[in-house]
Amino acid sequence: MSEYFINISSQFREELERIYFYISYVLSSPHTANKLYFKVKESVLSLNLFPERYSKILISNYPNHNLRKMVVNNYIIIYDVDNVSFQVSVLHIFHSSQNYLDKL
Repeated sequence: MSEYFINISSQFREELERIYFYISYVLSSPHTANKLYFKVKESVLSLNLFPERYSKILISNYPNHNLRKMVVNNYIIIYDVDNVSFQVSVLHIFHSSQNYLDKL
């Protein structure tokens, strides 16, 4: 069993930062923001083993990709698995109320 390298996109980092800021400052709940941040981080890092354990999503814009989605609390994390180079590219995080397929 090979471990996968986790590559986190700048877009994902920015989206997570916006979520953290919103929960912490707009909703005035820094404790909740911290808990979510660490849960997302832990979940993303766990993709180094068996990254294909989550649902595959098919998007016409990405026909040759192995895109998958992982749900953490009320958030959907989109990532791509490359089984040749053993890499996972973490692409986006969306609130589950968003139509994330239209944003990809």
